[in-house]
Amino acid sequence: MEIFKQEYTVPFFDCDKFRRMTAMAMINNMILVSTRQLESLNYGEKWMTERHLGWVVTQYDLIIERAPQDEEKVVISTWIENYNKFFSYRNFAIETLDGKRLVTLKSVWVALDLEARKLTLLSEEMMKSFGAEKNVVVKTPKISVDQDQLKDPQKFEIRYADLDTNNHITNTSYITWLLESLKIDFLEQHQLKELQIRYEKEIQERDFAEVRFYQDENTDEIKFYHQVARLDKIACQAMTVWQ
Repeated sequence: MEIFKQEYTVPFFDCDKFRRMTAMAMINNMILVSTRQLESLNYGEKWMTERHLGWVVTQYDLIIERAPQDEEKVVISTWIENYNKFFSYRNFAIETLDGKRLVTLKSVWVALDLEARKLTLLSEEMMKSFGAEKNVVVKTPKISVDQDQLKDPQKFEIRYADLDTNNHITNTSYITWLLESLKIDFLEQHQLKELQIRYEKEIQERDFAEVRFYQDENTDEIKFYHQVARLDKIACQAMTVWQ
């Protein structure tokens, strides 16, 4: 498999008030590196646009050993390890310059026909260029949200800045909403260690999203389950672990 790497110096605007890189910034910069890998292999935006295709993420599994700090130099890596008929399994890592793993992200992607709004078969030629292994059954984490425990919804206005170049809500906007539904005092006193999120259906309305969560009391971990929805249609479900 082809591992693509780029060095990155964490800017202050990627960080929170404690000078730690935010989860959204981690994901956005890792996705940017994957885009550059695609471009380096001539499968970038131009290739996708000519075929009316777009990449859609269906699941993230983020593990944070330590959040990179403001002005810290790191190496961001990405590679596609496995794929099958419709799904590609792309991994990411953020490491120190001497190779210590700080962040791991596993993700699942599909290619969408933007005109027909349907999944399309992955290009064999493209996948071979990544050195990915075909027809591997990959077990991904399952997120089981107990609907009866979810608290009353909080409403988050959908802003123009939440939309991407395909006029879809960005995947990190959903993460922002579910994290910010927690109290500020909690966020100031705890650090995110793990995030699992599964995207199910895009919110089509352009007014607001409804975010609900509950804390899992049956574990020694500080764990929450989250759900983002609109008009009773579930957009995504997630689990977070904190320290």
